[in-house]
Amino acid sequence: AESYPNEIFPGRLYLGDWHHASDSHIIETLGITHILNITDSCENYLADSHPYLNYLHLDLHDERETDVKVAFQ
Repeated sequence: AESYPNEIFPGRLYLGDWHHASDSHIIETLGITHILNITDSCENYLADSHPYLNYLHLDLHDERETDVKVAFQ
């Protein structure tokens, strides 16, 4: 992989894009087990090939103006 996602909380929380979320090498190297997918245009790429991954997919339009609070209770 050319790049890795940003490490927000060391070894625990990463912020990346769909390239990161679809790269099994990155997912396995970082030991990622859960992916939060907040977009209406990106599938859960590794759901079938990596059954240990847990996905939460919030179908929201990926724009700066989108109010993500509507997806949470």
